[in-house]
Amino acid sequence: MAIELVELSIPGLAYIILGGFTVAFYTVSSLVRDKLYVNEVFLGTAFGIVMGPYGADLFDPRSWGISHKITLEVMRVVLGIGLFMIGVDLPKRYMHEHMKGLLVVIVPTMAIGWAIIAGFLKLLFPQLNFISCLAISACLTPTDPIICAAIVGGSFAPKSVSTSVRHLLSAESAANDGLAFPFLTIALYLTAESAKTVAVKKWFLIGCLYQVVLGTVIGAVLGAAFSHLMRLSLKKRLINEEAYLAQQLALPLLIIGIVSTIGSDDLLAAFAAGGNQEPFCLVLM
Repeated sequence: MAIELVELSIPGLAYIILGGFTVAFYTVSSLVRDKLYVNEVFLGTAFGIVMGPYGADLFDPRSWGISHKITLEVMRVVLGIGLFMIGVDLPKRYMHEHMKGLLVVIVPTMAIGWAIIAGFLKLLFPQLNFISCLAISACLTPTDPIICAAIVGGSFAPKSVSTSVRHLLSAESAANDGLAFPFLTIALYLTAESAKTVAVKKWFLIGCLYQVVLGTVIGAVLGAAFSHLMRLSLKKRLINEEAYLAQQLALPLLIIGIVSTIGSDDLLAAFAAGGNQEPFCLVLM
């Protein structure tokens, strides 16, 4: 019986495409960023379209089965770790000192964008009622922290953008991802509940307090606790730099798992936890 050694499987093709793009881009990343003024987000999106089902049709994640669940969990981990690292990069106590100002900037801006996007959706899809448009709009309103990180972290950012503005952009893009929950839940409760007073009550208690506030508190407490624990472990020489860096990848996964299990806002929790961490170089001081 002949044994087939060469087999082009779907996972193998996925690894080739993703790995090949990553290797190719980072081989010439400085040239692309500094000379062509194009970052990895734009190129990655374009490459995905070309390779995907609407292009060359070499890569179709929807054929894997439960693609929505896979996409949800992959994006949850990517966003959670990204928000955690944004929190780590911000100055210590930045969110504590600028919380009121950020809320004044973020909440009205998101509310206006939420309503405007819902209005456009209603014009484009008149068969949808306005509450359904608000639910969809809540998913489109937040800015992307990963794209923002590519902007504020580029080689031109330190020269062209002040430090305070870079911190503001990073904090705003990270916080408004989690703060989209109240905009989404109010639309969902207004759809699910016949009584508007019941919908508003559930929105405030569950959508605001339980999901947003509780998730943020859990993330901040766990982040502070693990930061203190790791500092103590370093002082006792129980861990080294590699272990500390590994912990900063494992901790957001732990927090995402805990907070998502209880149904709270795992993205804000990861960001709050990162805000209570310190880079390794500062821990040694």
